[in-house]
Amino acid sequence: MLCTAAEASKLLGYNSRSQLYRLLREQWLNDYRLETEGKLT
Repeated sequence: MLCTAAEASKLLGYNSRSQLYRLLREQWLNDYRLETEGKLT
């Protein structure tokens, strides 16, 4: 499933995107990110 940060945070039950962005910034989710159309998602 591909989704935006906003969609993913809602699906994961986070109250805001900032929690998800913190996990992304700290590289906890690197195994789950994809490059599509030249953009890292």
